[in-house]
Amino acid sequence: MEAWKDRPKYQINKTQYFVSSASLLPKITNQTEKLRNFSTICA
Repeated sequence: MEAWKDRPKYQINKTQYFVSSASLLPKITNQTEKLRNFSTICA
């Protein structure tokens, strides 16, 4: 019964994690793009 009480909290954490990951993704993609451009210049 206790585990059932904890489940909603876990769901919320999962959602928050997903949302924060989604907002981080563009930044990571941007960094990757910059790195790719940089290595192209150096090559």
